[in-house]
Amino acid sequence: MVGAIAALALFAGCASDGGGQTGEPVKVLLIGNNDSLVNKHEGKERCRYYDGDVKTGDRMTISGPNGDTLGVAQLEPHPDFRKSLSEPDTAIGVCYWYAKFDSIPVTEGAYAVQLEDYGSVTVSPEELRRDPLAIKVRNSFAALSGDDVLEVRQPD
Repeated sequence: MVGAIAALALFAGCASDGGGQTGEPVKVLLIGNNDSLVNKHEGKERCRYYDGDVKTGDRMTISGPNGDTLGVAQLEPHPDFRKSLSEPDTAIGVCYWYAKFDSIPVTEGAYAVQLEDYGSVTVSPEELRRDPLAIKVRNSFAALSGDDVLEVRQPD
């Protein structure tokens, strides 16, 4: 992706519904170069992308191979993000959020990771086990390149 890099990190709390099965902790990193300045709207930190805004409190859901909801988390700001917003002359070009799920039963098949109002991305059990699983949100340049709304980002 193109753009100046200045980071913000957000963590999420989670409620999980593993249906009584034993599960694994899952951490999802949501990342993307934003299309406009990061700001607060109604007290919530926000980044604007081609397909809409991502903000504190947005829900992320993981569904299993059968379509059942395995966990839900809300995006919450990390202290470093709040600090970067309070510093004058700070340009933030990349936004990061973490969604932490306490216990997701990971077996075989395809899983869906959905961001509220954005649709979902399909991931394998191996991708779900990454620490963290990185998912990219597209900006205007990525939309012109034909990227999907959400894409799994390969590890460096």
